[in-house]
Amino acid sequence: MRKRRHTPVANRYEPKGHRDAVTNPERITDGQLDSGWAAAENTRIRAATAADIDAIGPLADLAGAPFEPELQAGIARGTAGGGLRICLRDGHRAYTEHMAARFAEHQRDDNPILAYLSAALVLVAEHRDHGVVGALLAYPPLTAASQIIDRMAEVGFDDHEQYKTVLGIGMFLVRVKVVAVAEHARGDNLGGSMLKIATRIYDQCNYEIIYGAMPDDRGLDVFYRRAGFTVHGPADALDLFVMFGRDTKIWPGAGERLFSRLRPH
Repeated sequence: MRKRRHTPVANRYEPKGHRDAVTNPERITDGQLDSGWAAAENTRIRAATAADIDAIGPLADLAGAPFEPELQAGIARGTAGGGLRICLRDGHRAYTEHMAARFAEHQRDDNPILAYLSAALVLVAEHRDHGVVGALLAYPPLTAASQIIDRMAEVGFDDHEQYKTVLGIGMFLVRVKVVAVAEHARGDNLGGSMLKIATRIYDQCNYEIIYGAMPDDRGLDVFYRRAGFTVHGPADALDLFVMFGRDTKIWPGAGERLFSRLRPH
C-alpha cells in the first residue's frame, strides 16, 4: 500500500520535531506516559486511561487477543503499570522493591501472578478527530507462567523454587499481546511506533526478553523484523535457559509463530 504524504500541522498532536519524538535516545520518564509522543499527523501515543477501555476492546478483538477483565480493572483503578511508572521515575532498585512487595502481597492471596499487572503497559494511539485508533498491550505472560509453574510442580520443585520462577518471569520476561491499528488509520507506522516505545520502556526497566506470538498466515514477519525482533519458525520454541539455567521453553500455539527480542547490553 502506498504511504500517504502529510503536511505537518503545528498543534499539540504534532509539535515541532515530532518525527524524532518516538526514537529520542533520552530516558523515558513516567510523565511522558501521560503527555505522550507525537507519532503521526494529528496523532499521539500515550498511556491508556479508564476513558479508553471501551475503545481498546475492539482493537484487541482485531488482533484476536483477549482484553482481560483484570487488566481492564487495573486500568480503571490506575494501578496497571504502576511498577513501570516507579521504575521510570525512581529507577530499577525502587522497581524491584515495589514488585517484590506486590508478589508478597499476592502470595498471601495464593495468586502471585496478579502482581504481573503492575508491569503491564497499555498504550493507545489517539487521533485528534477520530479518537483512539490504535492500541498496544504488553505484560509478563500470565498463561505461560502458570504452565511453567505447573510443570515445575509435576517434576518436584518445591514452593520456594516455584515462587522464585514466578518472580523471575514477572521481572525479566514480557509478552506483547496486542499491537493493533484501525484499518482507516494504517499507513503511518503507528503500530511500529507503539512497539518502539514499549521496547524502550521495558529495556529501561531491565526486562531481558520481549516476545509475542503472531498468526503464521498474515505476513507479519516483515513488520516484527523491521522492529528489531527475531521471528522464529512455525514449530520453534522460545528457549528460556539463559534466564533460569534449566530447560524452560515457551511454545507457539497452533497456527502461530513466536517473535522475540533480547535486551541490548
